[in-house]
Amino acid sequence: MNRLTRRGVTAAAVLLTLVAASCTTDEPGATTPIVVEAPTTSTAPPTTVATPSSTTSEAPTTMAAPTGPTHGGVVTVGVAADLVFPHEIEGTLLPASLNPLLDGPGAPEIARLVVPGAYRIDATGELTPWLVEDIPRPGNDGVEIREDGTVEVTYRIRSEAVWADGTSIAAADLAFTHALIVDPAPDVVIDSAQREIHDLVEPGSLVAEGKVLTLTLASPDPRYERLFEFVVPSHAVDPVTFGIDWNEALWTSGGPFRFVSYEPPADPSAEPGLVRLERNDAYWERDQETGAALPYLDGVDVRTFTPGAFGTGIATWFTTGSVDALLGSVLPRQERGLLGDPAAGGFEVTEESDALVEVMVFELGDGRFAVNPDSLNEHLDYRRAVLAAVDRSAVAAESGERPATSILGIALDALEHDAWRQYDDTAMATEHLAGLGDELGRDFAEDPPQVVYVSSSGEETVDIGQAVVASLQAAGFDASTDFEGDFFGVQWPQGLTDLYAFRIFAGTGGLGGLVQTMSAFDATREDSPFAVRWDGLEDAAARYGDLIAQASTELEPVELAALLTEAETILADNAIAYPLARRQNNHRVYWPERIQGIVPHRHQSWDTWNAAWWWSPAG
Repeated sequence: MNRLTRRGVTAAAVLLTLVAASCTTDEPGATTPIVVEAPTTSTAPPTTVATPSSTTSEAPTTMAAPTGPTHGGVVTVGVAADLVFPHEIEGTLLPASLNPLLDGPGAPEIARLVVPGAYRIDATGELTPWLVEDIPRPGNDGVEIREDGTVEVTYRIRSEAVWADGTSIAAADLAFTHALIVDPAPDVVIDSAQREIHDLVEPGSLVAEGKVLTLTLASPDPRYERLFEFVVPSHAVDPVTFGIDWNEALWTSGGPFRFVSYEPPADPSAEPGLVRLERNDAYWERDQETGAALPYLDGVDVRTFTPGAFGTGIATWFTTGSVDALLGSVLPRQERGLLGDPAAGGFEVTEESDALVEVMVFELGDGRFAVNPDSLNEHLDYRRAVLAAVDRSAVAAESGERPATSILGIALDALEHDAWRQYDDTAMATEHLAGLGDELGRDFAEDPPQVVYVSSSGEETVDIGQAVVASLQAAGFDASTDFEGDFFGVQWPQGLTDLYAFRIFAGTGGLGGLVQTMSAFDATREDSPFAVRWDGLEDAAARYGDLIAQASTELEPVELAALLTEAETILADNAIAYPLARRQNNHRVYWPERIQGIVPHRHQSWDTWNAAWWWSPAG
């Protein structure tokens, strides 16, 4: 893994890219296979997988696995997808839909199997090109900052990329998708996150010529990287009926599979729905390791389990072999024991912690004294002593999570850095307290400092909080917890906390997403809901705010990464906050005799990111 130094980054640290998937108006079997040359710039996900274990009588029959991916076979996977119940947004009742551009209930991980996009997010958290030759950036002729401050962005679509009916995927499709998002038909509610990104584009600035699209951003903004997460076939979609097309007419596929049908469950509490997909014979991407045409599978049947409505019966679908794999959060981690022992049962489990991180913070406002009259949070040596006393590995282990080494590294492996490691030596807690004791004329061995850990009453949050307090007590602090108050409604907003924690999502893809994440700690932003009280640290707060402001307009990846790394280093050096543990540990369970090639992903909605490389040993 590329590593950042504490104060800087290497050029290799941030080669980011993009991807997604599409649907079909074609009838099954209507496409003519199109043979294309293997693309020279695509990056294939890893195809190395675990070999099958022995099975019990309940498991699928054991067979010798092929030595590598082979073509053929249909697999069944289970996902959590709210495709049954409508969803109300700002007074508008939105039906459940498979359309990935609409707001409301849906299943983007299913859409990625069939709806193509400019980019995908790989397992390391990086954006990688899918439909396009490269992610447009300074240095690859994709981004030009003009003298007037506007930015010209150029997308070059791969020459081999075609829709399932043989029509070339062109710049006009990107322009058409943009128009659907920023100027939708009446009663069509576009996904707000995608609308926000596309609003960066100056109206009327798009120019589509063959496979090349140019557009203008009103000003530099790194979030532009996430434009065109999904791309719609302009020749096969009616803008007027776009809101119901995927439920009624279906779209032409541009991804590895073609949409065949969706069968909603008659009783969502007792049975899942079924989305049936089959191979897109016109799919243009190839496995760069083997040269083989993709996808390997003939089809994928997706069982859609309505979140919270199915109970523990999901485990039965897997143990009886009715599904070959359960992906992401469909089976809650606390219920995974219902599957039995993987070694005895013959199934495999792969895990990857989500990009959610539990962050511990000191309250620096006066409200803390109502909670802890002895609060010493204003003293840097005290804060450093607390951080050194907290054993993050033990905290994470107690709650069944993974320790968090850095906020940036959680989102993107290449951005992990060492700023927080100064607190890994728990013996340093005593040294920091000794220095503070000399300053205050106080013997902390005889009069230990008091700490009150205040947080919400969520089960996992309580587990982490209790583990934090146990670490502090072991280091000689007089530490206690308070999980009983109205944390989100009163305690946190009014500063009635001492030491507390909240969760943040450490990245939504691309460096622009990380800027948004790190802005949560920017006390100079009035709209920041998680602004840390930097009382007494005005210089550090000002520098932090300046770094975030610079990062918000920086388009060069290496420079942007350096700004974000320095910002997180300020948090670490001033002991403002502390990343404790990565949350929502996602897992995938599967029968290796039936499906291989699944690669874990830290973002739940990207579980199917490498489905073109899945393969079935059973054929």
